[in-house]
Amino acid sequence: MKKNNLLVAISVLTFCLVAIVAYRHYCQSTDKGEIRIGVILPLTGMGSLEGEMARDAILVARNQIERETGRRIEILIEDGRLSAKHSISAFNKLLLHNPNALIVLGDMPVAALSDLINKREIPVIAANVGDSDIVKNNKWIFRGWFSTEKECIRLAKYINDNQYHKVAVLYMSDNFGVSGRDSFVRRLNKGISLVASEAFDFDDYAVQNQIDKIIQAAPDAIFVVGYGPAYTAALNGFRKRAYQGKILTTAAV
Repeated sequence: MKKNNLLVAISVLTFCLVAIVAYRHYCQSTDKGEIRIGVILPLTGMGSLEGEMARDAILVARNQIERETGRRIEILIEDGRLSAKHSISAFNKLLLHNPNALIVLGDMPVAALSDLINKREIPVIAANVGDSDIVKNNKWIFRGWFSTEKECIRLAKYINDNQYHKVAVLYMSDNFGVSGRDSFVRRLNKGISLVASEAFDFDDYAVQNQIDKIIQAAPDAIFVVGYGPAYTAALNGFRKRAYQGKILTTAAV
């Protein structure tokens, strides 16, 4: 998980540095007014470590912009807790301050906010969002992260090329997990059977029932897609059951 945490910070910082370049080329106006950037991150609960690293990366980029341009950048941060409900609440709070743009971390928050973003026509940087479908019909959201679909193409090809016959999927029941499941399954060769497909919730710490059903189906390989404690519990659960087949997963590890 440390590798993934570092990638989150690098991704957000890269986005911010791209904003610096864009500012240099397109925003060199005589207006020296303050720029307000709203930020929605998980700072408590699930994903708080990623949220803290992203926050620090954003502040580093803010300081660099201010040094180079002499223009003040106000960063307004709200805790979205990686949930739809709290992210919408955070979004509405930030709108009270009339931000020029937003940075939002995570598939679930961005998906929940997509319609509101379109309605308010506010530019949003979507960090750590693997589901590319979230942004396809929204010109105001700019995504930069691994594409879940592209990862799943490679994983399905591995299954196809290595003559596996029975496959199971364990996925998280959010946009990231569902899109990963669908991208993987629809690319399996016709001769490969999907013998089990089980979901776990974002805050589901007990996934033993799903693991039992998958083990009973006796797959040659298992594809696990998700993140967080439930995702880790699932991988550990297969290990404890001494599963001897192949386990594939995405960049969340």
